[in-house]
Parts: sequence; C-alpha cells; structure tokens
Amino acid sequence: MVNHIKTMLLMIILTVILMIAGELLLGEGGMMIAFLIALGINFFAFWYSDKVAITMTRSCPLQVNEAASHMFIVNPLSAKGLSGLFSTHPPIQERVKRLRNMNR
Repeated sequence: MVNHIKTMLLMIILTVILMIAGELLLGEGGMMIAFLIALGINFFAFWYSDKVAITMTRSCPLQVNEAASHMFIVNPLSAKGLSGLFSTHPPIQERVKRLRNMNR
C-alpha cells in the first residue's frame, strides 16, 4: 500500500511540475497543454508500467496454465481490520494447510 501512495505522490508532483513549467513558458494555455501532456504520461505509466518493467529487466511474462489459474489468486485485501471483511480468499498459508489436509 505504501508503494501505491508513493507512486501517486510522484505522479502528482510530476503533473504539478509540468503545469508550472507550462505556465511559465506559455501562460495559462501552456498550463493546460502541460496538464494534457501529464495526463498522457500518467495514463501510459498506469497501463504500461508492467510491460516496461518486464522489458527493462529482460524477463518474460509468467505463463499460467488455465487449469491451475485458481492457485494464483492472492488475497486481494491483505490489510487487517475492517477492510479484511471484504477479503474474498483465505491467506496462502491457510490454503496450503487445507491442501495438505486433503491428502491425509
């Protein structure tokens, strides 16, 4: 969760810096152009960051067999407390424990 907040803050800072630079260079119209450019950058970063990271590390995407895809579900809301009420799957340790008990 902390990484999401850091990323959001960095994107906001980038947007503000671009808008200030646009206003200084071209006035109010430049600020609007810079805002549109920042929106494009943020859109690209949001939708393509995983592909960029895979390319930069020269990795290959994980190929998951459809028959085993249910094994790759991770607890979507790992936070404790009230948000844990909306968790749709048990923790991985609990899953492993259940699977081991099935073999006995």
